[in-house]
Amino acid sequence: MKSTNLFSKKEQLSQIETTAFSQELLRELIIPDLLGEDYDEIIYIAGKRLARNVTIESKDELINFFDEAGWGTLEIIKEKKKTTTYELKGPIVTARFSYKKDPSFNLEAGFLAEQVQQQTGTITEATYSLKHRNQLVTITVQSE
Repeated sequence: MKSTNLFSKKEQLSQIETTAFSQELLRELIIPDLLGEDYDEIIYIAGKRLARNVTIESKDELINFFDEAGWGTLEIIKEKKKTTTYELKGPIVTARFSYKKDPSFNLEAGFLAEQVQQQTGTITEATYSLKHRNQLVTITVQSE
């Protein structure tokens, strides 16, 4: 995985202990307040822009990135020629379901869409669905 200055400091930053609380304050209170009603669209685009700054060369690197970013455990559950379905779960995903009825995963969806687009060279978009009962998210990435 290659990228900008922030990512070159990943090892140093990963040694600093923190909680998910600060990330969630930004994600659930500050950023939605700043972006207003356009939050979902803008955060999806933000995920795509973030992906443009990160070079991920394999599926294993992609899965590791999600873990290192604190976004949860990503798993490929179905692959077809132009469609890949991922499952996102783990303690942070469960926590997000516990304090918000319908948490947004547009950042993750946008990131996945752009990563697949970079790897395939085709226009790619992603959607997600919440699985409240199992407290996980299914993200479907579709290429043209």
